[in-house]
Amino acid sequence: MSEIAKIGIFAPSSKRRLFSVANMRHLLCTSFPKASIFFLEKEDLEGPGLSDCDMIVLPASGFGEDTPYKFFMSEGVSQNLSAYARKGRLLTVCSGTYAIINSHRFHFSSGDQKQYNGYVPLLDVPAYGPLEHGGKQRGNGLRLVPVFRDAGCKEKDIPLCYDGGPVMMVDGNSNEHTRVLAFFAENKASVLAHKIDDGIVVACSSLVDIRSEHLGTDGPYADIRRALQENATAQLSLWRDAMTILETRTLHPA
Repeated sequence: MSEIAKIGIFAPSSKRRLFSVANMRHLLCTSFPKASIFFLEKEDLEGPGLSDCDMIVLPASGFGEDTPYKFFMSEGVSQNLSAYARKGRLLTVCSGTYAIINSHRFHFSSGDQKQYNGYVPLLDVPAYGPLEHGGKQRGNGLRLVPVFRDAGCKEKDIPLCYDGGPVMMVDGNSNEHTRVLAFFAENKASVLAHKIDDGIVVACSSLVDIRSEHLGTDGPYADIRRALQENATAQLSLWRDAMTILETRTLHPA
């Protein structure tokens, strides 16, 4: 029986429409069918109740520069999340991963493109974003970017949806405390797991929660849907590996 019974997804009601929660909730329900999955408000992140959650999710927000995290990530919230991550399970995706960057420099570089440079204490790595040459944009910022499961980036790539998430800089494939599940390129992680004390953090730059069935059959996302369909098995394997790491709180589950 899974140890994960309660999953809190941060998506406050005042700005819930800005968070990409439908895909994430669907996959979490599939992975942990007996878990209670609920939304967390800002007050929940500020208070002492985080320990009641078996997993906390900071999902992507779907409106580019208008990320709602800037309204909520106070010093107190960051401290609470840090304390929780050291004994619990934290999953972050795209802008949710930007939210745990400790210090960053932000400016508009061209149009609405964002640029961050900083350090992620919960992952013990530097990070920047967005990815250079981050794929051809479709519709509201969504695009496909290939990732690789091997450190040398020589095996067959897996196309994943991407919307400007941070690149996490690593040295090699893994060490005692870190395991890279997917690379953009050598030393540039797309999906990374980090063991911190008794807790585990899985941080994703790519939108690992977007599957082909979540996109329309025509319109601007038709080609993305086809590519995801063709690589569904590999994408699902990546997701399952991440979920197993979170569930077991170990980097290399048996």
